[in-house]
Amino acid sequence: MITANLQHGQNTATVFNYAGQAQLLASLAHVICAQEVSRGDLANWDAAFASLGFNRTIYVENSPQTNDGQVIWYRSAMVKVNATYSHKLSNGFIGFDGSTSVDKSAVAIDATIADKRTLIVDTHLCWSKCADSPADVDTGKSWQRDAQARELNTWIDGLGFNSIVLAGDFDMTPTFPQYSLFANYIDAWKLGLQQGTASAPWSDRNDDGVADMPLGELTTRTHDTRRIDYVFLQGAVGLISIELPDLRQACALVDGQCPAVTQRWGITDDLGVRPSDHNWLRATVALY
Repeated sequence: MITANLQHGQNTATVFNYAGQAQLLASLAHVICAQEVSRGDLANWDAAFASLGFNRTIYVENSPQTNDGQVIWYRSAMVKVNATYSHKLSNGFIGFDGSTSVDKSAVAIDATIADKRTLIVDTHLCWSKCADSPADVDTGKSWQRDAQARELNTWIDGLGFNSIVLAGDFDMTPTFPQYSLFANYIDAWKLGLQQGTASAPWSDRNDDGVADMPLGELTTRTHDTRRIDYVFLQGAVGLISIELPDLRQACALVDGQCPAVTQRWGITDDLGVRPSDHNWLRATVALY
């Protein structure tokens, strides 16, 4: 499976490429937990995914103002969906600017895969604008993100599954207060590092003798300079491997930069156009 923030279909060259995202994701996983999906653009992704043997769940919108939401696409030959669930994590939450909606939500599937049953949840918690103040953006202090995380946990617990895969863009680092609210889950990336099954097989495009993506609990980047996208495991599910693949397109560097990249963070992730502004996280799990 893979968790992927799709940035409304836009890559880091600010080009919209729905079919390209779909083709790449379908080559990587059987279950795709996607965030930042726009309702009006669903048809563009759906056509590409359908041609590749994928179906999708219902769409759940975070806020009409932000025009984004969550959806799960799944390979119909591999995954049987018994039921689909959706849930609003907040209603009426406004960012510290006093005007931006920071409401978020989650979608989930009761899935049978190889005769094993599990709940797969796809979510997105509120971003930096929901910090308690601009000064709290880097510390992660946010009563609204706290409330969304608690609501997410309460909702999942109420569904009553003993095997859970929870994935998405949590907009929190492992040092943020909200991370502790998921202590009843296993952080698959952290477990993979402990087991030696986590990998970030990135090339060395700046020729400094070091792979362009560091491998660590805090140093591996899923967005800008932070690890904020997760796969969490609970109950009768185990981790086989977890990977942050290098999805940058080949690029002839000019003065140490890829000219095609217009969304830049000043890090080696920029040395090639990526399919989104997030690096996607792929996990292979075992259901028991």
